[in-house]
Amino acid sequence: MLFADAFTPDQYVLLGLLTLGTGLYLRRGWKKGNVIRSRKPLAEARESMRQAENTPQGIPKQAEENLTEYTREIEGRVETRIERLDQLIVEADKEIARLEETLETRRDTTERSKNSAGPDLVLHPQAREGSTEIRSDRAILAFFTAGYAPAEIAILVSRTEDDVRAILDQHEAA
Repeated sequence: MLFADAFTPDQYVLLGLLTLGTGLYLRRGWKKGNVIRSRKPLAEARESMRQAENTPQGIPKQAEENLTEYTREIEGRVETRIERLDQLIVEADKEIARLEETLETRRDTTERSKNSAGPDLVLHPQAREGSTEIRSDRAILAFFTAGYAPAEIAILVSRTEDDVRAILDQHEAA
């Protein structure tokens, strides 16, 4: 029994129409699948937002959304700035405590140096003899040897600091 003998001509027509209808139906579904795949949801969302913004009801809503977004951004900036200022305050407090400690240490050192006597001035017996200038030069050397600074020596011997430095330089060169 052959396939051709199994059907009557009317059945062939019905079978052809059924095949044609199925083909068209499948083709239609295949085209819809391509349309869905070719859709761009992001572009469609943007377009719908643009259309919604242009309506009278959408303008205030969009303004509210923009204002909310701007408010969040400003709040974030302010919070960041507050955190940074808090860090700076903590660092400044540490620096103040360190400087106060340094100042207290220096005050203690200064008070001890004021209460203690300065280095003794011992002049060589020959320094008592001779001219005033020679005595003055020897006094400058004696003060320097005793630990006085050139500025202090200049005040003690009533000379300029440059003169004192010159005499000290001459003595070092000799």
